[in-house]
Amino acid sequence: MKVGDFVELSAYGKRLKCNKEMVNKVGLVLEVDPIAGMVSHNNAVMVAWTGGELARPSYHIRQDLKYIK
Repeated sequence: MKVGDFVELSAYGKRLKCNKEMVNKVGLVLEVDPIAGMVSHNNAVMVAWTGGELARPSYHIRQDLKYIK
């Protein structure tokens, strides 16, 4: 993923209780940073979500997100 991509939660991300406010919302990738020490070299992805009461962007790992088709 790169800055400017539109995303939504993946099936895995929707199952996580911490992401319940982001279900069925569209997000814009603001920043992508590698997570130090992760064996699989996952990236922390900062996403600004549309709608709702989400006042600030949130970080997710790549597995939580998918591209919008």
